[in-house]
Amino acid sequence: MPVKHFYMCLFFAVALSLSPCYGDTNLLTNPGFEDGATGWAGRNCPFSTSTSEKHSGSQSGRAYSRTDTWQGIKQSLLGKMENGKTYQISGWVKLENAASANVSLTVAQADSADTNYIHVAGGVGNDSNWVPLSGNFTLNFTGELGTLDVYFEGPAAGVNFYVDDVNVFGPPAGPPKPIDPNAAGRVDATIRYQQFEGFGASGGYDIDWLTAHPRKTELYILLFKELGSDIYRFRNLYGIDSNYIDDTAQIIADAKTALSHPIKIMIASWSPPAWLKNNNNPVGGTLKKDANGNYMYNDFAQWWADSLADLSNHGIEADYISIQNECDIETNYASCKFLPKEDSNWAGYNLAFEAVYQKLYSRMGKNMPKMLAPETMGFGRSRAYIDAIIDTNHVYGWVHHLYSDGSGSYDNPEGYVAAIKKYAAKYGYKPLFQTEYSRNSDFTDALYTARHIHNCLVYEGVTSYCYWSLFRKATTGGGLVTLDAPKGSGGYTINPPYYAFKQFSAFIDAEWQRIEASTNSPALRTTAFISPDNRQISIVIINTSAATDIALELSTGNFKIRASKVYRTSQTENCVLTGKFEENTPLILPKNSITTVILTGTLVSPKL
Repeated sequence: MPVKHFYMCLFFAVALSLSPCYGDTNLLTNPGFEDGATGWAGRNCPFSTSTSEKHSGSQSGRAYSRTDTWQGIKQSLLGKMENGKTYQISGWVKLENAASANVSLTVAQADSADTNYIHVAGGVGNDSNWVPLSGNFTLNFTGELGTLDVYFEGPAAGVNFYVDDVNVFGPPAGPPKPIDPNAAGRVDATIRYQQFEGFGASGGYDIDWLTAHPRKTELYILLFKELGSDIYRFRNLYGIDSNYIDDTAQIIADAKTALSHPIKIMIASWSPPAWLKNNNNPVGGTLKKDANGNYMYNDFAQWWADSLADLSNHGIEADYISIQNECDIETNYASCKFLPKEDSNWAGYNLAFEAVYQKLYSRMGKNMPKMLAPETMGFGRSRAYIDAIIDTNHVYGWVHHLYSDGSGSYDNPEGYVAAIKKYAAKYGYKPLFQTEYSRNSDFTDALYTARHIHNCLVYEGVTSYCYWSLFRKATTGGGLVTLDAPKGSGGYTINPPYYAFKQFSAFIDAEWQRIEASTNSPALRTTAFISPDNRQISIVIINTSAATDIALELSTGNFKIRASKVYRTSQTENCVLTGKFEENTPLILPKNSITTVILTGTLVSPKL
């Protein structure tokens, strides 16, 4: 009997014998890829459908350009499985460009307590036959389930593979439990967490559109004063673009005027000048080697020292620097990739960081800016870089973005929770910074923005959270504010994420401290901070329910309230003042809304 025929007979025999035990309904969307990519996604690698290879039907799914074994093809099963029940999962796999490689069927599960990767089945794939994978999976989770993905993985980096005819048989989850329209919550100012350093955003691109804008004075008020911006992040373009530096100096000076005080400065390099790159190009590549075959760390450090001196001449004094934005990737825009430790092809981040520290300390001593590391694409990707740092005493804080971190995603904020808890448990002995994250500019993404901020503040304990673009030009789009052409109408658009961000940033300042805040509703996310003088508390509450308005009875413990204000962002409201908070009256939280409660008063007998 041919091998392929034997596998098919065996597989269908097993499947037919098991499916009645698990149920006849396949819980997956588009299990055979006949509806294209609907329901499916690449797991941190490109994904497409293919008509050239298929186990049955007209096409299959294809994973390609993979850079690690865990990358592949996935589909979320959130809301489709029932806790405590067992499911039979199966699928077919074929390799494209390797004669043989291990393949696996896995479930990624992240709940309130932990992130787990459960092996369901494994085998050896090949490029000649479709190989079946089949096994059982029992769902057991604690608290809230943030991620539940079934995915195919296994082959080495560079190996492409196909997936087809995937089945998940078992009892479908019942209808979700209705959200109780009544909830109770509390704020306890005697329980303290991290001290905050500020909210911010980046002026990475299009800054000449702001400095030349006919309504720029109005925009500076909007972007800095009304947003309550604490940190302005920009690119180090010394020796690359002097106009960018001139415009940045103007923005920083005008921000100071708008705020009536200086704004903190955070600087990151996207790429050093071309003469420092092994490809003689700011795009891609790594550091150049000298005539002796050594990477030019000292020259890189000198460039940083000269950069800060030049910026100082422009009136810019850096509070924080990151020697390389997204050091873990090579891109088709300005970038410079480093490995945690050097090899023959890539410079080492640890050696570059240490060289910059030593150069700046020798010149500036204790007046040198605070150095952040390693500003990777995601927090999980930063672990190897942190662990390779030569002297952690030279690092002020650990910094990362939120892209590319496995179980979570922009539209699945709770998928990050278990992982960022673990990250904080290991690396939270230093201040933690999140310096870049965004996606779209609609109201849906405004709500996601708020949820990501909440999760990073509460579960990771970040001391700073920065949005990606503070502003962008209209031809590019995006940013918290989108600018029309300076020579055009002089208009601009305030995008919905602006107001979501403002619900936090305008009412929580640097040096404030996070305090305990909680509710008994699974739909509510609550964050609270208190001012250094203990006279003001800001509470941000997100109602994640798309269907239910919630009346929240909120206790403020031993904080005696003298005055209050309530601001709200919803589908129809943009951080508007809706009234005041009454202690004995439930606070109404509309569905899909963000509410900030500002309390002024006195903390009675604080236990500090």
